[in-house]
Amino acid sequence: MKKVVIAAIIGAATAFFAAGTALSDTMKISPSDDTWFASWGPTTNLGTQTAVAVGPNTSTPTGIARSALKFDLSAIPAGYRITIATLYMYTNTAPASTTNSYNVYTVLGTDATTWSETTATWNTPQAGWTYTLAESSSVSVTAAGWYHWDITATLTQGAIVTLGLKATDETNTTGLSQIAQFYSTNAGNAGLHR
Repeated sequence: MKKVVIAAIIGAATAFFAAGTALSDTMKISPSDDTWFASWGPTTNLGTQTAVAVGPNTSTPTGIARSALKFDLSAIPAGYRITIATLYMYTNTAPASTTNSYNVYTVLGTDATTWSETTATWNTPQAGWTYTLAESSSVSVTAAGWYHWDITATLTQGAIVTLGLKATDETNTTGLSQIAQFYSTNAGNAGLHR
């Protein structure tokens, strides 16, 4: 069975879904949809913005931000298998408070594989989703740059998968915003593609 590296580019973010031993075993797959949800705007669609946000916000309006990235893994050719998967995301700034960390989750539930970035909101379908931790190490965002998570164990070849981004602690006790913003597919900066 052949091995493959699949890289999913999210505007400024990149996800490497599998690893092989040669460059010819590398594939890049961009998400079909990416968006973020704000608890303070539960019916507002944010899918056309140039960044996705995640974490608790103490500024007005207060609340929680979460993000979602949908990938179609059917582009992996027959006979190949996912052996290593790493999600890369790029931010150009750190949150006001850098005391929180951020995790990647697989998402299941209502419309988890069929949602659209142009219609999804906090209430629909995100409120009906179940989040299962997809990696073993959370990431702290302390400065501008690339951040990554190992998500190898969560992916199935041929599947449509939604990955959710959430803060490790969605309550904010520091008094400063802990929202991290990562570039989305709408950012349009080719220099940010990994």
